[in-house]
Amino acid sequence: MASQTSRQIKPQTRSSKAKPQASTSAASENNSAVVEELPLTVCNNNNNTLARWPLSKYANFIISQRPGVGTWQEKTAGEPHDMWIQITQRRYIQILHGDELLECINLSEVQGVWKAIRRGPNMLVLISNKKETGRKFRIRFQQNNQEEPTAVAYACACHLSRFFTLHDADRQGQDDDHRPSCTISIKQLAEAILNPQNSKWPSDYADVGDSLELVPDLLRSCLMDPNFPALVEAVENSLKKLMD
Repeated sequence: MASQTSRQIKPQTRSSKAKPQASTSAASENNSAVVEELPLTVCNNNNNTLARWPLSKYANFIISQRPGVGTWQEKTAGEPHDMWIQITQRRYIQILHGDELLECINLSEVQGVWKAIRRGPNMLVLISNKKETGRKFRIRFQQNNQEEPTAVAYACACHLSRFFTLHDADRQGQDDDHRPSCTISIKQLAEAILNPQNSKWPSDYADVGDSLELVPDLLRSCLMDPNFPALVEAVENSLKKLMD
């Protein structure tokens, strides 16, 4: 699994051929963790960020030698603000504290493995499989521009829920008392795709988030495929059938 704790990223220079080093802290004298080193090009703080949210605190659960026992190792954001959780174009979730990489989770491996719980401005993220039941960390969100910490946490939770199970404790029971905020039929979706200018999308469908940044590269890949025009025609014909 591509998940690491407390890695210090040290960029390479021309005068040094040393590889980036990874370090970890232990909760007790008798407890130490071995961290798998990832390529610098995979887990690095770069400009390929799709979305990010400010954090005020991060805490990693350090497991002791006794089953079910451990301690929380906490880090606090500094000034100017230097702690973030972000989603990268390479489909990784990263938590950064300055130049230190605290977490790096491969989104292609999280389904059925990771889960999260949000309450107010706090979020607990943990492994839900039986092999690593003690692996978890928690974060507290910070105000971002005019958004309160709870609103920032909710925005992040909406993004993360696309990749793994995320329970929103603040909204527990609301889904049973209220109908979904947006409902749309397959026929309406087909009409909206074929005639977008005269169609009104529900908010959940209209908000594409940061996916628009991926469109240029995706379109280039499609256009290079000689079968793409035929696929477009087949999709259009299928959409028209759905409208009938």
